[in-house]
Amino acid sequence: MEIHVPNAYELERLSKIRRNQAVLVSLGLEKHSLAPKKRTNDTQSRKIKRPPQTPTRKSRRIASIPASSVYIDSELANGTLTLGGADAVAFDSVDLPVSRASDEDPAPDEEDLLFPDEKDVYELLREEKNVIARELECPAYHVAQNRALMAMARCVPTTPAELRACWGWGDAKVSAYGDRLLAVLKIFVESLLKHRADRKAYAEPPAEPSPTVVDEVPAPDDEDLAPDDEDLLFPDEKRVYELLNNEKQAIGRELKCPAYHVAKNKALMAMARRTPTTRDELLTCWGWGPSRVAHHGDRLLAVLAPFAELLQKLRAERKAATKSNPVILSTLAPVVTPIKEESADDFEVATATRRRPNEVAKKQWEKRVPHTCNQYHDDDKSFGPLPLEPSDLQPFELPAFDAMLAWKRARAKEMGYSDPCVICHNRTLCELVRRLPQNLHRLAAVWGIGGPGTKRNDMHGRLMLAALHPFRADLLAARPPTDKEETPVKTEMTPRRKRPRPHTSRNTQGSSSNASVWDEEAGEELASKAWRDQREALRLPSCDWAGRRERCALVNGCEACGRYVAIEQPFRYAALSQRVLSILASPGAYGSHAAAHAAGWRWNARPNHRQGSHAHEWWPPEATIAEGTKLPLGTVAAFDVIDGLF
Repeated sequence: MEIHVPNAYELERLSKIRRNQAVLVSLGLEKHSLAPKKRTNDTQSRKIKRPPQTPTRKSRRIASIPASSVYIDSELANGTLTLGGADAVAFDSVDLPVSRASDEDPAPDEEDLLFPDEKDVYELLREEKNVIARELECPAYHVAQNRALMAMARCVPTTPAELRACWGWGDAKVSAYGDRLLAVLKIFVESLLKHRADRKAYAEPPAEPSPTVVDEVPAPDDEDLAPDDEDLLFPDEKRVYELLNNEKQAIGRELKCPAYHVAKNKALMAMARRTPTTRDELLTCWGWGPSRVAHHGDRLLAVLAPFAELLQKLRAERKAATKSNPVILSTLAPVVTPIKEESADDFEVATATRRRPNEVAKKQWEKRVPHTCNQYHDDDKSFGPLPLEPSDLQPFELPAFDAMLAWKRARAKEMGYSDPCVICHNRTLCELVRRLPQNLHRLAAVWGIGGPGTKRNDMHGRLMLAALHPFRADLLAARPPTDKEETPVKTEMTPRRKRPRPHTSRNTQGSSSNASVWDEEAGEELASKAWRDQREALRLPSCDWAGRRERCALVNGCEACGRYVAIEQPFRYAALSQRVLSILASPGAYGSHAAAHAAGWRWNARPNHRQGSHAHEWWPPEATIAEGTKLPLGTVAAFDVIDGLF
């Protein structure tokens, strides 16, 4: 047996313990232990467990009230309840929760968006999915996402091909797990379809959209010496205010300080209204103190000086016209602009409809510039598709393009931009010399600009039209006549595309006049097989393409489409998708959207949930699709198909 010999540390520790014990004995504390006592929970020991007791107090008033005689007599597939019993009438006025489920949504992303019968089937599909995951020892979402199972319960596919058309199902998952899940769904196909038909039969007609309440535009008033909004300026004053604002921006860039440090916008509006000519008069305007007048007053007064006399004259004419006829509008004054085609009334309409369009301005706008899809998006009748780059322009259009390009570079240098494309793109200039817009509203039809109220239109629109104005007459004179009865003028024009055009089903419906009338079933035998398979399962629309936004706003509740319909631009989409629509309707292709539909083309703009945008889907004719192509195509892929056809 090995004997443990304590080391020096242990010996010293034992000596200290003996010394401490001797001290305790000398103090008479040898009976007390220094070890910590074990803590006990006294509250638990004192707590007495009592058996549960029934309440002894009862309310005689509540006990005397009889129970309501009401029960659920029947329940329809759409969630409608029919109550029975003597007190059923009293419950008719109770607001029951409204289901958010809709048959128009092919891929619900929440269980609350499923109907009761669909939710039961979804639970069975999810159980089967979990069983498959346990067998394969993999996460359940590797088999299928929950939303993919909800799409199955909603679309009710019966074959693998129909399952591929559902959300979240590709070739790999369909081949691996499709058969087992379809077998679970097969039992309920008939009942699901029957319930959907019942819901459609009992569905109430959609409520008409409530009319948009539009605020009245406040009228400008010469008595207001410091307007706080651009809409409160007269057209002539607004143009001078824009020049003052440009000068203010230039001063801010030179001093490398924010523009509002130079002057506030309201201070510039006060200058345009009061037309000061000296520093002392500028000091009386709103927002101008001695410091700002001393630093920046001279430069801004120099910008205002050429227009001061004219502004005072126009103010006097408005005052005289108001005295003679108080109802007359104060828009009779000429406009300070080098563009002769744009009148003061046009500019007033642009101002009134920029932020808060009223009915008077709306009628005037429609009278001058009728809003149609053809105005904004149809191709040029003389040369086919609109130009994308300078090589697409005609020879007589190139000088105007070069002049506009020089203007763009000069404007960018003036604004302090290193990249001239911040002003506009070359494609914008190409369409500009082709369309030849006369005012700001027609300028909205040009690619990349936007309507009145957008940044590019407000900052550069008038200057752009002024730079184009000297070339307008020559460009119009050089164009060939569009009327078929006139003799065409022979001009040197390079063809748009030199590739031979294949034989397509462009005239399958007879003459072009017949093809211009929309027929939903036209070209159905020429459409792709994928479209015919997916049309019923995904409830794809086949109505007129021009009415798709209105349908999307009504059926899907799309707010973006509702806004475009409200401003009477129901056929305006993103630039790339709009380009595909324009090419299909161009004279060099099918001539109209109805003819393209009759030739087998199919298109759908599917709204992205809660994003305000759309995913554009294209189904070309069956004869133009390579074998194995997965449909629908995206917009870029649709461009490739069109490029091969025309």
